[in-house]
Amino acid sequence: MTENQILHLSMINSYNLIIGNASFDEIMDSDINFFAHNPTKTIESSTFQLIIWYFQDKEMFEYCAELNRVYNEMYNEDGSIKQTPCRCEYPEVKTYTPRAVCSICNNIIKRR
Repeated sequence: MTENQILHLSMINSYNLIIGNASFDEIMDSDINFFAHNPTKTIESSTFQLIIWYFQDKEMFEYCAELNRVYNEMYNEDGSIKQTPCRCEYPEVKTYTPRAVCSICNNIIKRR
């Protein structure tokens, strides 16, 4: 596999995880289990933007549209996360994609 293929598949895997097309476990169980971001942490705004720019450069605009939709849900204009992290002692999860949200406080659940 070439470096360009690895980069592209990393971007595709990150895209699929971010928008909910695939779970972390599904990707990890595959032979191409690499990402353009750290999937065990909340993706930083700058990394998210780099993934969007990658797909813009490749003229894969349908990917850009989906990523921009999720980005706008997650981040303020200054790049800060719109929601604060869940601080519930026992969070309840009903929604995992594009990010896990506590159904008690409606804040995102993220690793510290």
